[in-house]
Amino acid sequence: MINISRNLCLYPNVYLMDQFSSQIRHVRPIAVDKTEVTIYCIAPKGESDKSRAHRIRQYEDFFNATGMATQDDLEEFRSCQKTYQATSAPWNDMSRGMAHEIKGPNEQATALGVTNVLASGVRTEDEGLHPVQHGYWKQVMDKAVSELDAEEAAAGIYTKFGIYSRSELAALYRSRNNGPCWAGSREPGRPRCRHPPTTARRMRPAHPAPLEGRGGPPQRAR
Repeated sequence: MINISRNLCLYPNVYLMDQFSSQIRHVRPIAVDKTEVTIYCIAPKGESDKSRAHRIRQYEDFFNATGMATQDDLEEFRSCQKTYQATSAPWNDMSRGMAHEIKGPNEQATALGVTNVLASGVRTEDEGLHPVQHGYWKQVMDKAVSELDAEEAAAGIYTKFGIYSRSELAALYRSRNNGPCWAGSREPGRPRCRHPPTTARRMRPAHPAPLEGRGGPPQRAR
């Protein structure tokens, strides 16, 4: 439509693809290992029924929901999903094309008037979009965690051991293996306490009922 092939992602799960055929692709996560992909083929108004049927058959044959161009992508997706379950390699290499990365918009983006661009690339086969996407994902998730921390710090989380913020609970979890016992200071030569923390419950009122020391009776959460 604009004489430039491009894939535009409306973060996080809608793709506007304008290349060999214009289309919309919607991605909906169902489970940690399952994703639903819905595709929409774009065609001109007033197209004859015969031409429309032919267009859809060609679209299904070349794109479909299984790939970006022919169904070999489906096998790649399955292979990636299987490999992500590996535990020996801690990192996934996405450095391909970093030498070609351009900070900010490239010539095509500038020609389209797109200026709010983190990074661009010279070659379409480079993987520069992946670090940018994951960097933005981390930024969004960090912001959400910070907001949740502030909310829970203000309201408090009740456990059988007392009221703690999210960060305090994380520190207490770590102390089970590296520090004093939750139930009190660990005596020399005595095994660490094995009392696991009670599942944290978010309280609706801002001021929970008074505790009996650090081990008051648990409150019911809504």
